[in-house]
Amino acid sequence: MWELASKKELARFEGHVAQVLSVAFNTNATQVVSGGADKEIKVWDVRTREKIISLGSHAAAVTSVAWPGDGKAIFAATEGGGVSSYTNLKAHTGEQSSGGGDEKKIGDANETVLCIAATPDAKTIFAGSHDGVVHVWNSERELLAKLIPSTDEIRAIGASAGSPNKAGRAVSRPPLRRDGDVAPYPVVRQQRDRPVGNAVALSPSAVVSLTAEPEEIRLSADAPRHGVLISAQTAAGFAVDVTDRVRFSTSRRVPFEVSKLGAVHALRPGAGTLIASFGNRHIEIPVSIEASAGGNSDSSSAFEPPPVSFLRDVLPALSKAGCNAGACHAKAEGQNGFKLSVFSYDPRSDYAHIVKDARGRRVFPAAPDESLIIKKPTTEIPHEGGLRFERGSETHQLLVRWLREGMAYSITNEPALERLVIFPKERRYRKVATQRLLVQAHYSDGSVRDVTRLAAFDSNDKEIATVNEHGVVTVGTLTGQGVVVARYAGLVADAHILVPAERLLPEAQYAALPHHNFIDQLAYAQFQRLGLLPSALCTDAEFLRRASLDAIGVLPTPDEVREFLSECTRERRGGAVEKWSEDLGHSATGPPDLQHSNTPFLRSSSARRALIDRLLARPEYADYWANKWGDLLRPNPDRVGVKSVFTLDQWLRESFRQNKPYNQFVREILLAEGTNHRDGPTVIYRDRREPADLTTLFSQLFLGTRLECARCHHHPNEKWSQDDFYQLAAFFGSVKQKGAGLSPPISAGTETFYFAPGGSVKHPVTGAVMSPRPPDAPPAKLAEGTDPRRTLADWLIAPDNPFFARAAVNRVWAVFFGRGLVEPVDDFRISNPCVNPPLLDALADDFAKHGCDLKHLMRTIMESRLYQLSSTPNETNLADTRNFSRAYRRRLSAEVLLDAVDDATGVPDTFAATPVGARATQVWSYKIESQFMDAFNRPNPSSDPPCERDKDLSVVQSLHLMNSKALQAKLGNANGRAHRLAESGNHRPRS
Repeated sequence: MWELASKKELARFEGHVAQVLSVAFNTNATQVVSGGADKEIKVWDVRTREKIISLGSHAAAVTSVAWPGDGKAIFAATEGGGVSSYTNLKAHTGEQSSGGGDEKKIGDANETVLCIAATPDAKTIFAGSHDGVVHVWNSERELLAKLIPSTDEIRAIGASAGSPNKAGRAVSRPPLRRDGDVAPYPVVRQQRDRPVGNAVALSPSAVVSLTAEPEEIRLSADAPRHGVLISAQTAAGFAVDVTDRVRFSTSRRVPFEVSKLGAVHALRPGAGTLIASFGNRHIEIPVSIEASAGGNSDSSSAFEPPPVSFLRDVLPALSKAGCNAGACHAKAEGQNGFKLSVFSYDPRSDYAHIVKDARGRRVFPAAPDESLIIKKPTTEIPHEGGLRFERGSETHQLLVRWLREGMAYSITNEPALERLVIFPKERRYRKVATQRLLVQAHYSDGSVRDVTRLAAFDSNDKEIATVNEHGVVTVGTLTGQGVVVARYAGLVADAHILVPAERLLPEAQYAALPHHNFIDQLAYAQFQRLGLLPSALCTDAEFLRRASLDAIGVLPTPDEVREFLSECTRERRGGAVEKWSEDLGHSATGPPDLQHSNTPFLRSSSARRALIDRLLARPEYADYWANKWGDLLRPNPDRVGVKSVFTLDQWLRESFRQNKPYNQFVREILLAEGTNHRDGPTVIYRDRREPADLTTLFSQLFLGTRLECARCHHHPNEKWSQDDFYQLAAFFGSVKQKGAGLSPPISAGTETFYFAPGGSVKHPVTGAVMSPRPPDAPPAKLAEGTDPRRTLADWLIAPDNPFFARAAVNRVWAVFFGRGLVEPVDDFRISNPCVNPPLLDALADDFAKHGCDLKHLMRTIMESRLYQLSSTPNETNLADTRNFSRAYRRRLSAEVLLDAVDDATGVPDTFAATPVGARATQVWSYKIESQFMDAFNRPNPSSDPPCERDKDLSVVQSLHLMNSKALQAKLGNANGRAHRLAESGNHRPRS
């Protein structure tokens, strides 16, 4: 503090650990309040220079304070936009600073507040925020006015005028560089501006037509550059990227220039035509260029770009440079004192770290090129991350503009990014072809930007296709389908790649294939697109074994085998058969099993349908499927208690005995109330005690979506954000517990779970209380005093829910086919596409229409011809491992395999804590001892659900089969099957 007249320092107040951002005196200047970047508000006594009050606990830096009138109230605002008042100020001595006043939230500006003021009577409060908006509240927290600038005119004029020189005159800002200009530094040319060789030969005479993507181009001063893709359509139905082979020209006097590869650069407002020619064919692409807001073609501001925005412009550029990658400054602890959020999920924090952290040492607006944010990534000074962008590059010029213009977080009325569009969206490719991708960002004001240069690309299957950092796709040599994902500013778009076989089969060949239900029709359509032909049917014996193990986890007995084969024989003699004839194309090059005379060409349809009905009615069905859901829900008994695990297990088994509709099953879990020793679903809430933990589990099981990433940051390859995660978690905020909590390793107490109004879930970054909202749905409408979970359950099990039925049928499909239509089964996302979306949708619709009846779904799957195919491949599907053109061999689970060994040897196992004669699928806890099941990858009892079974072979399994004394005892048991066979000499016993 200085005396104004003498300019002498009167006092120095020390206590903030970061820069002080605002101060205010009381009326007689005996006290001063300060707010700082350390998120602290302190009140000082001027005479003693001591801190006498500390106010509040803040999540963001305190940017402005005001102390009006009689001094009874202090007002403060934060970088996060919050405005608060403090009354009943209580002075303390020394460091006793807690409870220095009563805090009351006045309002929220939703933007960094730069200044705050109040009337002398402290009844009206004004807050000016970074976006130019002034909020006006009264002391009762009522918003009186919100004063919004009508345009960006003042800011734009200030930016274009430049900064004053020493004589006080404005120095013009240098114009934007275009490719033809001479730049002060070496120009960095992008890889996509260079020709990309295409291994697919194409003569101009073979071209049927040309297509352009996009079909028209709209440019502006805000988005002055846009690319175009030119494709040649061939008679064979393929589209070939010929962008680097065509000749580009324009109509006369166009207001733009074009590069050799069709990159269009706007020069001034107007319109024109871009022409692409290939051989004797050409295509025209309209190009329109809009004038700047408030400008016209006759004014100097007609093509003046708006100021650079950190949110819309700078962050994507830094993301492309890798600055916020997990291996760089997005580490949990940052890198060398500089921390950014992963995938820019917290842009306000990123802005604060760049502009304000460490006393603003990373930016130097007066001399932008001297800023650390430029000198480090250009390696002008040592940088551990190496060269991220070069001087003269577009990223370098963008950052210089942003720094020179004042480092705006956002501009007034800045449009929001709404969606990404990728070209081409879906296409069939020849093997080893190449294809450029083009990514557009669409904004809320209707504007469009070409953001290909700033997008990040990734391929979900690099054997099908790879993609480089510039969005150039190279197709591999395998038949199949894949997806390339483009990510930009938290949004994603996907390009689907279909690579058919070199020799496609005639359509008539697929039309002649027999089918049993809609599954076969939709599967054949996919096979036709890929050039695959399904394998032959499996034998009756194979079907019996497969269906028994898949549906109920039981190996058929010899009597059951003989009876079923006898039924099939009688049916075949009766002529009720389906024949795979030579006109289907198998006479000369058919699959090997059709070339053996003892292979049945017929399907015993009624016998197989009757078998399916018998299997689904057997009691083993409930134990087998309850055991599978036990993997997904069964918690560690050391954590929740042994009795709790048993209670949940019995509820699961009873649910499947009743064939409880799946929607009812899920609803009972979501709305669970009661005690952990009586009500099975409450055990899940005993294990997952926090709303965030329940969200992770339920989204994975019932939505088929892994939201775990969004718990901490924006999902890297999906649209899910932290807001989505915690809005879903808010449905569980009102679940309460009472009674004995967890006390591992016993946790034997009884605990009650119930709904009580008043619970809430807060965003971990902003601290905002989240309102319940289902994923991809509008906010929930909740009646006062009602359990939010009921609204969630109603939304979830609704027939038109886009997640629920698809996730359910995919999980069941994977049991019968060895893999899901989406694999992993609980990882639905844009970068992990379904192999046959029409089939998945049809299954989900049929499942919902039949009341979510699991047995109906299983019956539909098993009756399909697709399920009954042989595992023996033919010449077209030998390499197919994901489209289900043949049956895939798969391992049995530990419990089913042990039961099969017991059935085959005739010597059953015994298990602790189970009834006499219990099978392995009836074991209700992973802690019940079984060396065999542990060797064959039964989940570890300490694992958190959902537990994934390891499908890989292991040395432990081989050693167990070779050396297990228990297995040897079964083979040598006097009452066992092996001993009885040896004694009787009969190799076909009837039991």
